[in-house]
Amino acid sequence: MESKLERRLTNRNTTNNDKYKLLEPREWIPCFIGACIHLRRWQKYERKHPEVRNSRLNIIEESTLLIYSAYQIATLSMVILGAYYFSNRIF
Repeated sequence: MESKLERRLTNRNTTNNDKYKLLEPREWIPCFIGACIHLRRWQKYERKHPEVRNSRLNIIEESTLLIYSAYQIATLSMVILGAYYFSNRIF
């Protein structure tokens, strides 16, 4: 039985070879924005409650920093991709 995602991909006049192609921006951009919002809320919560931050292990703190730096890189990439996408739409 096909999953919901597989059905959505196959409903677009595609062949079996490109059935697992990348999703279109209108499908993955909302997921990315939701993940960014969740990360920002967690960071605000940590600032207000330092005991939560202090009780975590160093490994978790390092991974949080990695996630935050990935968030910054991804945000910059999204701005560049958005500018490129809309410039192609306009011109």
